[in-house]
Amino acid sequence: MLRWLPMSESQLLAASKKGSSEAHTKLVRDIQLACSIGDTRLFININGLFYRDNGIPVKVGLFVGCGDLIGWESEFHGKQCIARLVMIEAKTGKAVPSKEQRDAIKMVNRMGGYAGVARSVDDARRILNGESI
Repeated sequence: MLRWLPMSESQLLAASKKGSSEAHTKLVRDIQLACSIGDTRLFININGLFYRDNGIPVKVGLFVGCGDLIGWESEFHGKQCIARLVMIEAKTGKAVPSKEQRDAIKMVNRMGGYAGVARSVDDARRILNGESI
């Protein structure tokens, strides 16, 4: 059994200044629902620290800096399917991407994927079209 590590009051205050977590959750979900169509699939990437019942900490998430949404966009060439990695970091309010998030976005784009920061569904669509945001 895992349980979520609650934020301290100072962490909650800092998060509220950067952007509402409710608004962030809604944005992530809106992007996932609007953009997971056709040959594109986006999955919510859960990151965090949980504790087992015996107190052992468990970190979850793909890698440091990985976006809120990760998935692929596929293209078919005859019978051959080619998938491109896509990663979207959702931001609300005055929140800005961390250095690790900026580095991850650069890496994905450099390796031929599409990645970026989205503050709206339209931003996410532009990222999925290969436009730099």
